Amino acid sequence: MPERESRSIYYYKDKKYSRRGLASLVLALLSLLLLVILTALAQAGISSSVTGAVGFTAMMMALVGVVEGLISFSDGFVRSYAVSKAGTILSGLIFALWFLIFCIGMAA
Repeated sequence: MPERESRSIYYYKDKKYSRRGLASLVLALLSLLLLVILTALAQAGISSSVTGAVGFTAMMMALVGVVEGLISFSDGFVRSYAVSKAGTILSGLIFALWFLIFCIGMAA
């Protein structure tokens, strides 16, 4: 009788998140927090040139988050890409929103 080959066992709990993916998610969350704070200040009528500078910085943070998220997909096959996907998508959406606000401000 032929011997039965042993089956390979795969463990997914050992996969680690990409550092660049985590950075992308953190930048997206910080940019979103600044968006909420600056929107509340603008609604209250408390805005200045500092508000615009902080908004532009938050827009650049979202752009860097998109770039970091895209680079994180090349970290190797031992990484889990869930955080990379979330960070890239969230950063992209927030950057699009910031860009829209920037274009509306330039048109006014």
